[in-house]
Amino acid sequence: MAYLYYSMLGLVLLVIQTTIIPEIAGTQGPYDLIALIIFYLGLYHPFRQSLPMVFILGFIMDNLSGAPFGLYITTYFWVFVGVSWVTRFLRVRNIILLPLILAVGILVENIIFIGTIFLIGSLPPVPSEELLRMAFQILWAVVTGPFLVLFFRYLHSKWDLWILEMLAERGEQNE
Repeated sequence: MAYLYYSMLGLVLLVIQTTIIPEIAGTQGPYDLIALIIFYLGLYHPFRQSLPMVFILGFIMDNLSGAPFGLYITTYFWVFVGVSWVTRFLRVRNIILLPLILAVGILVENIIFIGTIFLIGSLPPVPSEELLRMAFQILWAVVTGPFLVLFFRYLHSKWDLWILEMLAERGEQNE
């Protein structure tokens, strides 16, 4: 049932990211909102249970983005592995460290994207517009990211309660 929750959340964020935010933020839209789900999974869920969802979200983004296939799968995988690894050494659930983790994760995501563009050879060396866009995304991640990740945690707890109540009602009806 958790996969259904993350799939629905991913689709809602995808719609928001592609339709609403470009109208508000202009061409320099904020960071990849789907990456917040990856951060959330890395912070609050076991590695083995979350890994399939990381690949599913990466696959969806690869198909919808127009980027080279595998870019989002690779990016999400490495961001997820990094966040999961950091949780072993730091108490990253601390609200003070969360913006730092999100900023570094968005920076890593952008570095992988820019590295791919350099490998393909379709852009000159790091244009100033790209650096400005990266700085804008990191600022957005620091300001809004912790609130959204905590909101995802809240929504997930409400989802679990709703599922448990629904299963309890079914159990009562079967008796």
